[in-house]
Amino acid sequence: MGYSVDVFKFLVEHQGSMRIAAKILSNKHVVRNPLFLFLQNLRIEHVVKKLEVPVAANIELTNNCNAQCIMCSHQHMKRNKGFQTYEMFQNIADQLKEMGVRKANLTGIGEGMLDKNVFKKLRYAKNVGIPETMITTNASMIYGDNVNELLETGIDAIRFSLDGVGEEYNRIRVGLDYDKIRQNILDLVNKREKGKYETKIYLNLLKKTDGLKDESGVVNTWKNIVDGFNFVYYMNWGNLEDNIVEHGYNNQAFIRRPPCPFLWNTINIMWEGQVALCCLDYNVISPIGHIKEQSIKNIWHGELMNKMRETHMRGDFSNTLICKDCTWYPNWWG
Repeated sequence: MGYSVDVFKFLVEHQGSMRIAAKILSNKHVVRNPLFLFLQNLRIEHVVKKLEVPVAANIELTNNCNAQCIMCSHQHMKRNKGFQTYEMFQNIADQLKEMGVRKANLTGIGEGMLDKNVFKKLRYAKNVGIPETMITTNASMIYGDNVNELLETGIDAIRFSLDGVGEEYNRIRVGLDYDKIRQNILDLVNKREKGKYETKIYLNLLKKTDGLKDESGVVNTWKNIVDGFNFVYYMNWGNLEDNIVEHGYNNQAFIRRPPCPFLWNTINIMWEGQVALCCLDYNVISPIGHIKEQSIKNIWHGELMNKMRETHMRGDFSNTLICKDCTWYPNWWG
């Protein structure tokens, strides 16, 4: 029994084992296994006790976008559009550094590279001492002087959203052209190699089904060019039923729906300063605060956030629309 406990402890606490476990235990048949449920409960208890501050902050520079992707919630968004001021970003970065947040991801319901101050903001985040900075982008603005400027900020990672090759990409990423996007990414990769920058480059891929099949051909095409891939399943963005297709790691796979780890590891700050409960909350129907009225730390430890954590731990997802019908269950092992 002592040996078994040691094995469980290793699986629960170590990052490498978590990644392996995430791949193995994403199978819907495996996750119904009592052993998986036992390990998952241990993992949840460990993370909940450990996290006093979010691991990451998603910072929405803008909710403007230059594409009309078929699976995105942007087309349903009713919020006013705008760009986050440089002064607000400075305030956010200062607070994140003081709190000890490790990752600042410039992402939201929009294309962050449209922000004319994006490079200035990235440099500030690095200079203030946030350990890891990242941007998620569709790569449409990665050309000309922007390539060098982005790398010169010292950014740690860039995630390009690339859901297919050729005409399949064009069908999904409406308004963009695969050949141009491909060349933009290749130019940045080449500049990174020549300049010996340490920036990691990843591709975000949309997955329609369970399993390891390279549905779109993206992995085979790009595996020797980029540093890795991040698979994102189709989802309903909390309440868009017509946007969901069958996928692997979903509510049908579980006997008991787990609490969402985002409530403990990620804070979501929108361009105007609202703090959303979830990164999928494109209309901010579940706000938990505003940085013009409270500090980020007080919002994170506030009554609204703690109430949501408590209800999730009880298995009750009914008190907020964004959680009630959500079909995306991020796992606790990544």
